[in-house]
Amino acid sequence: MSEHENQAETASSAQPTSEAAVSGASTSSETASNIALAGPVAGAESAAQPAAEVETKADEAEEKKETVRYELLDATPRAGSIVDIKFKVPYEEYDRKTQKFYKDLRQTVIIDGFRPGKAPLKLIQNRYHKEVKQDTLDYLAENCLEQITVEKGYVVLREFDRVDPEVADGQEMVFAVSLEIRPKIEPTGYDRFDITVDAVEITEAMVEAETEELRRRHGTYQTTDLLAWEPGLGLTMDMRVTDDKTEEIPDATPEDSFLEHPEDVLPEQVIEQLRGRRAGDLVVARVLNERRSEGGVVLSQHDNYAIKILEVKREVLPELNDQFAQDVGGLKTLQELHDQIRKGLTDREEKEVRDQALEKIYGQLFERNLFDVPQMLVTQTAQDLARDRRQRLLQMGFSLEDLGETMESHVADAMADAERMIRIVLLKGAIADKEKIVPTDEDVERAIARQAEQEGRRPLAVRARLEAQKGMGRFRDNLKYDLVDDFLLKRANVSKQFVMAESRILTPGGA
Repeated sequence: MSEHENQAETASSAQPTSEAAVSGASTSSETASNIALAGPVAGAESAAQPAAEVETKADEAEEKKETVRYELLDATPRAGSIVDIKFKVPYEEYDRKTQKFYKDLRQTVIIDGFRPGKAPLKLIQNRYHKEVKQDTLDYLAENCLEQITVEKGYVVLREFDRVDPEVADGQEMVFAVSLEIRPKIEPTGYDRFDITVDAVEITEAMVEAETEELRRRHGTYQTTDLLAWEPGLGLTMDMRVTDDKTEEIPDATPEDSFLEHPEDVLPEQVIEQLRGRRAGDLVVARVLNERRSEGGVVLSQHDNYAIKILEVKREVLPELNDQFAQDVGGLKTLQELHDQIRKGLTDREEKEVRDQALEKIYGQLFERNLFDVPQMLVTQTAQDLARDRRQRLLQMGFSLEDLGETMESHVADAMADAERMIRIVLLKGAIADKEKIVPTDEDVERAIARQAEQEGRRPLAVRARLEAQKGMGRFRDNLKYDLVDDFLLKRANVSKQFVMAESRILTPGGA
């Protein structure tokens, strides 16, 4: 996510294009940029190639310029963005190509008893008949399909279920093959959208709460010999936990460890014994906790805690003043810090409203624009999404089982997400093409400046990195799709219903 599985097959069979970013609408640009809709880049061969290889490539290029005569018999579309193709080729085309293959083989293969190029043609034909027949059929099919896809304007994602004809002297040959193609979309129904989104009004109380949270994150804990422990105070302690057989449970036996809020971590029975105790006290508690072997045999029914309190600590918070603003944000005054926090909350809320609006806009567009999504793209993108999520869970120490999920439900969710993402990508591309939405140089400069601000870097540094990584093309593609979002939002009549920040439940009298 190569990084994404199976994308090479898609990319090698698709014409050069780039359908990249999906922003908003429950997905991210980074993820959507990995959807394999782009073809290979031409001219990427090494400049230092052996002369023989160059000559071979020249021969292949010349061969590709040949056009095989054919007649298209049928091109029937069916569900899943698939089209079934039938075409026939005159026998003369087969005969001409086989003779060339035999001639080439005669010059290159080595046969005992004959110098290169001197073996009897009949011997070559008898020995390599099957291979030449298949090579010729492959060539005829590839050449004709290339012409058909150009004529029909198909962007082929994959070819499958090809049926080759029987070969008989003088008889026309009928090929059959199925193609999965990128759907042709003529987008409609995006002149106006009437939608309602949840919104939160940014209040001074929210700014103060965010400031207090920032203050708590910069708080410290100081030892006090005067206080007995109560919930809300911190503890430094040695703790030993054993089972009914007095065998130590290693993972639950830290030494000289500090807990900011023991009441959030330790069992209730232990907390009750800790209340009112001071540094130097020893606390014991017995907690019901059945432990079983892998085979289900009960090994122990209790955990026995022995805790020695080393220190009782109280939280000390910094004062909210101009010095605090300088220490945490490099700002001059506390008011500037409040203004910065208010702006951050406002920006976050605007993004939330924008994402909700886009979510509903694309939902309406799906209803107004019905088309089949290529299942190969759905499958490969779902594999990418599912694998990435499992990797993130593992990095956090979780598994699907920990979340109560099965592999089947996990894959099913990924398939639904992938289909929606691809649907959005295809719609955005179609709208961009129809409306001729292309980023200008000024759009690119503004986007680079925004990214530089987010990364805390200079715009020149961001541009230099993109150019060094050959990422400007992808950056422009992502920006194009952001501009499509902007284009659609301008056509939306967005009504806000104000909700509570904590739960986003509609508040009485919300407008």
